[in-house]
Amino acid sequence: MKIRNKREWYKIQAMEVFNTTQNFSVTDFLKRAHEFPSTKMFCARTKVAGGGFFRCFTNEKMVRFLTHLPAHWDPSWIQISEQAPDDAIVVQGEYNGEWARVTFEKTPMRFALQKSSAEISRVQLLGLIGPHHYRVLEKILEDFNPTMDLSQNPVIEFSVYSRPVGMFNEAMIIWEVRNY
Repeated sequence: MKIRNKREWYKIQAMEVFNTTQNFSVTDFLKRAHEFPSTKMFCARTKVAGGGFFRCFTNEKMVRFLTHLPAHWDPSWIQISEQAPDDAIVVQGEYNGEWARVTFEKTPMRFALQKSSAEISRVQLLGLIGPHHYRVLEKILEDFNPTMDLSQNPVIEFSVYSRPVGMFNEAMIIWEVRNY
């Protein structure tokens, strides 16, 4: 399966096959916000390639933000995500089967890779994340590129944490799988 654009990725992500943080539409978040502590952190982002708008707020401030969106904003293009614990990041980066680009920065990946990163080999990645997490990445490559033609491999964005996180309570989150 080839993921051609961000919209296709969001459809796959909604199937909840990868460990990731919990995601909400604006409507669903506003319906469920009372279930979370007022200080729990959430991030709002526009569903566009390249990132677009990205801001993190406490639950309380997120509710205020979402109930006062600018009139020209379409709520269907906004995704709310539970914020992962940046302080627990061990390593994060991108992997495509041939190379990995990693960072040890404890900030959201979109900023961390810009701040500091290194390209490493598959063997070095295996040593950093361990055999279990490495097998997960390799299985994703197999699932999204059954011919195993390296030129067709997707890029997998991942973060490994020092403790279990995300919907499946595992130490690695898959943020995105992309061919675009």
